[in-house]
Amino acid sequence: MVVGALCLQETAKLVNCRTLAGYQRLFDPTLAVLSPDSLRIYFSSSVGLPPMGLDASVNTYSAVSADGLHYAFEPGPRVDVADNKVIDPAVIEFGQGWHYIAPIGAPQQGAYHFVSPDGVQFFQVANIPSDNQHNWTGNYMLNSENELRFYGNGPMIWYNASPNGGVWNGFVATNLNGGDPSVVRLGPDRYFIVFVGAQYITDLAEPIASDAAFFYPNPVGDELVLQIPSGAASVLFFDAAGRQFKALHQLAPGTQWVDCRDLSGGVYVVQLVHANGIQRSVLVKR
Repeated sequence: MVVGALCLQETAKLVNCRTLAGYQRLFDPTLAVLSPDSLRIYFSSSVGLPPMGLDASVNTYSAVSADGLHYAFEPGPRVDVADNKVIDPAVIEFGQGWHYIAPIGAPQQGAYHFVSPDGVQFFQVANIPSDNQHNWTGNYMLNSENELRFYGNGPMIWYNASPNGGVWNGFVATNLNGGDPSVVRLGPDRYFIVFVGAQYITDLAEPIASDAAFFYPNPVGDELVLQIPSGAASVLFFDAAGRQFKALHQLAPGTQWVDCRDLSGGVYVVQLVHANGIQRSVLVKR
């Protein structure tokens, strides 16, 4: 479902447009199940468009649906923090009520935590602490009737588990690099995740005159062949997270070979630093 293409009205069910009358375009949507035949969508918005960008006028709102396509707006904010914006909300029913979480700001500031008996009227409780490596931007997941998880992002996608939504057991890193994860449990030892992939560079900064590839083959197996032009100063290798892991300097024009047998399968960036500029190309390892 393309939630961003929905237009919610206070009394109508659905109009095919992108805005709620009087509000800025909804963003950061998250869905919660109300019953076998109804959903509630929570999202960020504000009355009017904030002139200075995202500010304290941005709150969390909601709408309900019986079919996942037609929504009725529920007037008033679900969560409103007087002196700060609330964005990237996650909401779930767990235990005796509903839990809401949203990052306060920088990762080390932790997350707001609100609870509700009905998913509409929320009350603030103690914030959830964090550190500068674990950002509470992501989504809740029910792992069992006694374990609530939150999947968030940092150096790696992580999860934290809680028996009550307020006390958390500690961060557990996954093997995935990315952001804004959403996870569902399909069965014993079976999970499905959707997330934003790790950033990597695909553009050219101060490009050199020729944009022809300076290496082959691509995808690469055991060995990469570099075609070094005259005037090249170095070739740098980066992983998908932007970390440099190899550098070749004092290059002579001609052909050079690079052993790639130790590279894990995935996407990399190879950067040629030349007297006339920089050329970057994406390399795929099989």
